Amino acid sequence: MLAYAIRDMDIQHPEWVYRQAILESGGLCSKLVRTQNNLFGMKMPKRRDTFASGPGRNRYAKYESWAHSVADYKLYQGEKEIKDYKSFLKSRKYSETNNYVERLKSIKVSERILKILNS
Repeated sequence: MLAYAIRDMDIQHPEWVYRQAILESGGLCSKLVRTQNNLFGMKMPKRRDTFASGPGRNRYAKYESWAHSVADYKLYQGEKEIKDYKSFLKSRKYSETNNYVERLKSIKVSERILKILNS
């Protein structure tokens, strides 16, 4: 389950990252998830290490499994502590939409999932 993977890989700001996966993957059902195991809409990186198995369609990263996608997101975050995640997303230009953070805020996360993410 995604929430356990995010927690177990010690991803920073797990609730925000869970919301990103839901938003970017169309509720975990998008074609990118089904064909490339890409939960976060990540493009193939040019300079950083990656868990991607290679580029897929439209330069999106392709992964052996969705868990590799989560592990790659951990690499994307880097080792440095991220204090303000909203600023981090904006500084990395994660999304081209101006209201990306507001869209993430609007995604409801169940108490059960929150409990897993924060345990």
